[in-house]
Amino acid sequence: MDTTDTKGEKPTGKPHLRGGVLSAMGYRDYRLFWAGALVSDIGTIIQTTALMWLVRTTTNSNIWIGVISLVHTITVLLHAELAGYLADKVNRKRLLVITMSISMGCALLLAIVTTLGWTSMPLIIVIVTLMSLAFTFGYPAWNTLLPDLVPRDYMLNALAPLHSSLYSTSLGLEPATAPRACWRAVTPGRGKYFPA
Repeated sequence: MDTTDTKGEKPTGKPHLRGGVLSAMGYRDYRLFWAGALVSDIGTIIQTTALMWLVRTTTNSNIWIGVISLVHTITVLLHAELAGYLADKVNRKRLLVITMSISMGCALLLAIVTTLGWTSMPLIIVIVTLMSLAFTFGYPAWNTLLPDLVPRDYMLNALAPLHSSLYSTSLGLEPATAPRACWRAVTPGRGKYFPA
């Protein structure tokens, strides 16, 4: 098993912003990582909104929305411990690339089957399970990359305000784009081809 990664290497670069809430942004790798995560989070939130809308309009039932949420939750709970173990044992960068590629592939597959009118609840459940597995195994790797991006002195700065503001920013930007994505998701011939 390949355990080679950047563990143990010191982050490169000097902070351009000394002190304050944005000081971790002084490190180029962290800025790129944060910007990529922001784009990914916005895409994920939009995709989730469109998916729930698709399920509701396809089945005309709120129960199926609950089933989709349950499938995601059970998948995460069953695999969280193994995901944390793998994040410590394998190449974290490679694990992230694999899980993000799976997420992107699932989003594209969902868009294609929606466009072609092949949507069915069993197929949606399979796709949601795969996306949930990708999230479960990718999230610990995502978090454990931070020590390789910023020095120890900046860890709290990188984790606390910036890490939490990432999701809040995504939620703030989502309403501007989600309605169009949802409309495309349920309109025949207009599948969403811009995955998270």
